[in-house]
Amino acid sequence: MTDKKKHTPMMEQYLKIKEEHKGYILFYRVGDFYEMFFDDALTASKVLGIALTKKKEQGEEIPMCGVPAFNYEPHLSKLVSSGFKVAFCEQTEDPKEAKKRGGITCVNRDVIRIFTPGTITEDDILKTNRNNYLLCIAPDGKNQYALAWTDISTGEFSCESIKETQLEETAFRLCPSEILLPDTLSDNKRLSVALGMESGKFTYLPVSRYAFSGAEVFLKQLFQVDTLDSFGDFSQAEIIAAGVLADYINLTQKGKIPSLSLPNRIKDNTFMQIDASTRKGLEIFEGYNEQNTKNSTLINILDKTVTGPGGRLLNADLNAPLLSSVKINDRLSEVEFFVNNNDVKDKIRKILSGSGDIERSMTRISLGRANPIDLQVVKDVLSKAPVIANILYFKQDFLPPSLFTIINELGTHSDVISTLKRALKSELPNHLRDGYFIADGYSAELDRIRQIKNNAKSYINRLQLKYAEMSNVPGLKICNNNVIGYYIEVNSKYAGDMLKAAHNGEGPFIHRQSLAGSSRFITTELTELEEEINSSESKELALEYELFDELCKIVLATRDSIFQASKALARIDVATALAEVAQKNNYCRPIIDDSDTFEVIKGRHPVVEIAAGKDFVSNDCLLKGDKDRLWLITGPNMAGKSTFLRQNALMAIMAQAGSFVPAESAHIGIVDKIFSRIGASDNLTKGQSTFMVEMVETAAILNQATEKSFVILDEIGRGTSTFDGLSIAWAILEALHNTNKCRGLFATHYHELAALGEVLPALSLHSMKTKEWKGNVVFMYEIEKGKADRSYGIHVAKLAGLPKPVIKRAQEVLCSLESKKNQIDDILGELPLFSFAAPTKDEKDGGNDEQEKNSPKTDTLYNMLLSINADELTPIQALNELYRLIAAAKELQ
Repeated sequence: MTDKKKHTPMMEQYLKIKEEHKGYILFYRVGDFYEMFFDDALTASKVLGIALTKKKEQGEEIPMCGVPAFNYEPHLSKLVSSGFKVAFCEQTEDPKEAKKRGGITCVNRDVIRIFTPGTITEDDILKTNRNNYLLCIAPDGKNQYALAWTDISTGEFSCESIKETQLEETAFRLCPSEILLPDTLSDNKRLSVALGMESGKFTYLPVSRYAFSGAEVFLKQLFQVDTLDSFGDFSQAEIIAAGVLADYINLTQKGKIPSLSLPNRIKDNTFMQIDASTRKGLEIFEGYNEQNTKNSTLINILDKTVTGPGGRLLNADLNAPLLSSVKINDRLSEVEFFVNNNDVKDKIRKILSGSGDIERSMTRISLGRANPIDLQVVKDVLSKAPVIANILYFKQDFLPPSLFTIINELGTHSDVISTLKRALKSELPNHLRDGYFIADGYSAELDRIRQIKNNAKSYINRLQLKYAEMSNVPGLKICNNNVIGYYIEVNSKYAGDMLKAAHNGEGPFIHRQSLAGSSRFITTELTELEEEINSSESKELALEYELFDELCKIVLATRDSIFQASKALARIDVATALAEVAQKNNYCRPIIDDSDTFEVIKGRHPVVEIAAGKDFVSNDCLLKGDKDRLWLITGPNMAGKSTFLRQNALMAIMAQAGSFVPAESAHIGIVDKIFSRIGASDNLTKGQSTFMVEMVETAAILNQATEKSFVILDEIGRGTSTFDGLSIAWAILEALHNTNKCRGLFATHYHELAALGEVLPALSLHSMKTKEWKGNVVFMYEIEKGKADRSYGIHVAKLAGLPKPVIKRAQEVLCSLESKKNQIDDILGELPLFSFAAPTKDEKDGGNDEQEKNSPKTDTLYNMLLSINADELTPIQALNELYRLIAAAKELQ
């Protein structure tokens, strides 16, 4: 930038404030606009698509652009969503006061707030049904991190400690808008890759802010406590993360911190773990093709909530399904009650429908950014709480225990409701500055001011009659002009006595002006009335501001009970919404316990069935203990394998989130982790090919899955050569069975893997049912016992429209390959049973068959076997060694 001395006082002020807020686009208030200059203008005009102009000053052309102050929200939203941070610089004094200082001066201005992606509270910018999380990460030893996050628009505040391997999973679960990190990690590419977030979401803070003492002091001051012990058993790193987070909010809100709940420490084994790739593959919140069309994701199907807090709660439930069978069954009982009491459900949904977002209104009230409608939202929502409680209590004989708890949490709030009803008009302005939102009769002083303002003419007329009678002057009237204001005017021929009295100081009349045909007078009473009339509008607005602040304090005094009621209403909204979906889509209540059972009868995919309608074919999935714990599913593409895999994984997520499931019946033992390896995609940002992504995700499964986990794998090994892929798939299937011992579904085109069904006791063979009719394949979309006879790949290619010559040639090549297949099958048929046992002492010392002992053929194979270190072989190396031994044996025949 150029030398400040060349600029006017206003531009000098701008440059000074901009210097103090580097890294932010500065919205500089000038009249009715927020102006931007220099590089900010160049950036903003391009991002916002607004005109870029120039300001000429001291011979210099300064780039500038602006947005109207009354409609800044859309522009702000676009900048923040594009990864920019915005500093709001407002006029902090009345321009009239600045003029009194004289000389060349400018209005005082200061930054009153900083907008960042994670610190927004405006409804027009936030998504109604999604939390807007601000996440802070603090290192806690080697490969350990403490996390603290909040949604300042609702007051939610939580902490957790995790391993580095869990960072991506946690980031996808929270989907934060902004992540705070110490600047010492700014070059840590491994961390940014692990988080899986675009760089625009990261905010790096000085590492000096990450001091335990400072964080502890700040949290004590924030929550007004002498010790943090009452919060729970938090680690030092968690306190640091929470303190830095709260301090950052204080920084961006310029000292106005919203009402945050006490930090809630998330304990281990509280929620089901769902890694990032599984969340994507199962299309829980976002479609895999990123189109997100209506009904393309699970949340689209389940979210029939009618309130903002309810929608966010349902999102949170699906993001973090529970592991406690007791708590899950509480939620299911709530849904079941509303399924069985349809009239109650419909009444409550009708009452809740159209409710404002009380959580976000309460936050704006606590920040001093509320408008009259926020108070109206509080009044209306709280008024619904006792009505809903009474409806539920009427059915007390049928209520599950958790709904009794919710009734108690709803409360009555009669004092707050009564005060707000008396204080607020029925129709309210959108902005506080518009005024006229306090109801008549609430404040006697306000009523008096309004009476004067609205009936000024009547007051003047009464005074005119009074003065006419007092002076006995016909035609006396009170007039008004812009120069002298209100005055009494009488005809000159009647003015003599009044002039004489005025000159002698007798009576109320004071001579003001004499004209050719009339004389003008004023009185002290008239002057005072004029002052009240002229100032009534500003006095009315000022008094309304005072009354509004008092109402906000009344509301905030019961903040805890209001938030408790809000959370109870949100839980009711979720339960009634899930009951609505269950009734409409014919879902059942699952049995949830701590067993290892996974038994679904006539299960359906909750999303696909909506598109398929009556044509959707349901299927059973029976995974039981050591008998049928792992299914190997073969069959052609397009036959429904992937849908079957996904629907059962979604079934577990829905059930443990507290939802009924799309099945005739379901019995699901608690699933601690869900893993999936489905779909084909590369990861160019990590430099990983499609096959490498597949192997990385599969490695994570094999390293983390437990006996309580549920795993779905689709076409493992397809990204490499046939024998490589088959070998890898073979070894993975054995590991899942023998080592992880998890419940799972393994879909494959490698029919050779079916041989493992004879040696792995918990492996059950299944296939997708197909029929062939006149050279064409017909998919039945049914799963049946046994293995598929072939893949029907050429049939699928034909359906896809490959040219006939290509199809014909493919059939010829297939026949040729299948003629040689028996030899390969013989080799693979021996593989599961093949083992190289170390020779016994008798075999080393000599056997009964002296001739065979000294056989050159035997010695050759024996030496080859001894040269193999079986413990160090990878699956593909083992298979290669097997081929080498077979080739050697054939040569020695």
